[in-house]
Amino acid sequence: MTMLRIIRNQAGMSLMEMLLAITIGSILGIGIMQVFKANSALFSGEKKVAETYAGARNVVGTLSRQVRQLGYNPTAESTGLFGLKDSTGNFTTNAISSNSSIFFTMDDNGDGALQNNASERIGWRINGTTVEKAAIDPGTGAVSGWLPKYQNVTQLLFLYVYADGTGTDFTTAADGTITITVPAYPDNSVTAHAYSELRGINIVAHVRSRAKHDLTKQYIQENEVDALVLLRNNLR
Repeated sequence: MTMLRIIRNQAGMSLMEMLLAITIGSILGIGIMQVFKANSALFSGEKKVAETYAGARNVVGTLSRQVRQLGYNPTAESTGLFGLKDSTGNFTTNAISSNSSIFFTMDDNGDGALQNNASERIGWRINGTTVEKAAIDPGTGAVSGWLPKYQNVTQLLFLYVYADGTGTDFTTAADGTITITVPAYPDNSVTAHAYSELRGINIVAHVRSRAKHDLTKQYIQENEVDALVLLRNNLR
């Protein structure tokens, strides 16, 4: 009797107990996998957030560095060649007519002359969701085409500030999108808004993520990354 009792006590799990253990283990495993997938999606999504913010900063940073050189004229050339130009791509000094593009010249090599190249004749614009840089014809100095530089940019604006404190007026929507209400473009025929009265350009960019957030399944919008660039006095 003693030996039989020992054998019975050492018997394995019953079929019902095994099925119950497998069921509980499966439920726990599924739960752990769901948590892992959610955390993985959150991590991947937050990585896209960081990339989107970095992309917006990159756009504004690049344009700010170039616009800061707007009108650079170390030899004090007096012909009015260097500085902010109109929105036609011809680099004249007519009135500007767009807040979504900018054209300017600068003496990048400091020789007192304006070269027909993309280092001294600069143009930027937004086309759909792509920020493009002007390709310059080396013979004429005019814009011969556009080169895509930054993708997934939903808005790019150049907002002007003048010596008397006036400037571009705008409203901002809940999602950060800016609507221009009073353009106040630089225009030599308007005394307060002449090129010589311009003191700063605020560059604003909104950038969208390349893909939807893995967890929220929505595109990530980086609302209004901007930089105010104070300009040199010689803008014509």
